Amino acid sequence: MTQISRFIGEVVPVAQRVTGDGGESAAPEGGGGFADYALVSLHCLRIYLDTSYRM
Repeated sequence: MTQISRFIGEVVPVAQRVTGDGGESAAPEGGGGFADYALVSLHCLRIYLDTSYRM
């Protein structure tokens, strides 16, 4: 398992608890946008990798 996958494995459950989106799909059907926990997890990964969203 890579460092990134271990990091995400730790971050996603925390983000789900904090945002209250535990049962929601990361990208719901119908184009309604992403779940809050998915956005929080992505932001944490961006900080962890010290890069921009574009990268």
